[in-house]
Amino acid sequence: MEPQAIEWLVQKQVMTNADIVTGNSWRHFPDHIETVNVNEFDTKEDEILAYIKPTLQHVIWSRLIRRSLYTEHGIKALEGTNIGEDWQVVPQLVYYAHSSICLHQRIYHYDCTNEQSYMNEEGVDKQRIRHLQDFQSLYQLYQFLYDKGHRYVDLAEHYLDRYAFQLLYDAVLSCNLKLYQDTKKVYRDIPQKQHFKIVPNTRFNRYVAYSYYLALAYLKFNELKAKFAK
Repeated sequence: MEPQAIEWLVQKQVMTNADIVTGNSWRHFPDHIETVNVNEFDTKEDEILAYIKPTLQHVIWSRLIRRSLYTEHGIKALEGTNIGEDWQVVPQLVYYAHSSICLHQRIYHYDCTNEQSYMNEEGVDKQRIRHLQDFQSLYQLYQFLYDKGHRYVDLAEHYLDRYAFQLLYDAVLSCNLKLYQDTKKVYRDIPQKQHFKIVPNTRFNRYVAYSYYLALAYLKFNELKAKFAK
């Protein structure tokens, strides 16, 4: 953090009595630095809708947050989550906050230089684990938003659909039974999606579609085999 970061955040909070104060920041990579600027929103609904999207806007760093938002509403991330905790929590905090304001000073340095970090580990399997945890985090947020308004629900379902399709498609083509079952379990818990059936996008060619259904049959066979083995 910048040496004056806490002072600036507290001054802004005292001056406005805001529940959440968010400052600008930097992201440091091995070969470059990116600036991250706070977006200002006309309404709380606009802010929550922006935070439902899978972007950096919902990050929890670079914020001063009133503690009572957590304690009075029981807000916490799902235990065991390594990715997506911010996504679960920040929209809930904004929902209950009376006011959320911006501090335009740049106050926080987010270090992305560690190539061995959980977020930067390379490999297809690591990427799938990250995508699955993001999917699970969005589902936790979806559960909170379910009775808060159709715009929230519609947008969350849109991104859940996208994550589920990609995860299930990858699982089938790689014959990854665990990823397939984990993704399907979360997705089928969504009330409107009880009869979900994945179908390859029409943009894929016939060979890919054939490979998909062949792999799906293999996965289904192993799923039944595991069930009867118990």
